[in-house]
Amino acid sequence: MKAGSPRILYISSCWPHDRTYGGQLRALHIGRALQRFGEVTLTVVSDDKPDDNSVRRTAAEFLLDPPIRVKLSRNRRLAERLRWTFDPRFLNVHGCVADGVDRARLLGRLHSFDLIWILDFSTPNILGQWRWPRTVLDLDNVPSTYQRTIWQNPATLKEKFKAGMLVLLLRRREQRLKGRFTKLAVCSEMDRQYLGGGEHIHVIPNGFERPRQEPCRNLVYPPRIGFIGLFGYPPNA
Repeated sequence: MKAGSPRILYISSCWPHDRTYGGQLRALHIGRALQRFGEVTLTVVSDDKPDDNSVRRTAAEFLLDPPIRVKLSRNRRLAERLRWTFDPRFLNVHGCVADGVDRARLLGRLHSFDLIWILDFSTPNILGQWRWPRTVLDLDNVPSTYQRTIWQNPATLKEKFKAGMLVLLLRRREQRLKGRFTKLAVCSEMDRQYLGGGEHIHVIPNGFERPRQEPCRNLVYPPRIGFIGLFGYPPNA
């Protein structure tokens, strides 16, 4: 890396070299793109335990900081539930928080970096910090649109009601993202307009690695359509 290149802290919600799915591919491609502009240090905030191969392949490509451990923290008390419902600044909206020691270590280093890039809406909330200067929040999913798909295709009336409430609650939080982060990145122009547009939101489309050779097309009858995606993700289902 050339002298004078910006130091970038890349905080990812998943391991860039993990099992293949949409979030993992975006984490990998964004990390590679950032390395073209500066010296990237990667840390992962996740409750998933990666296999040794994922860690080894990630360490071979990125400068790694220790991962941030995540633990459950349910909002069991009435006061917590009320804050979750009515206070858009309440951060424990996902039922989990970063380990206190890991969190303090990471937040204490933020001043050492010129740019902080955070992948996923939940990550900064899990880290328990509201304001993030010099930071881009990369929204691989806009949370309320995710819940909207569940609201539109519910299995039960109870599920529809719950999803509808979450759409309203998440929209209130999404409207405050501009004040929390320097810039926002989204996957599509539709997401950009959904969040209000403006110069502070940038579109970075999802992509894929171009194959080394042109794939050979094999025509079949009847025609077939392939869908590649995890069916544990409700919009796919």
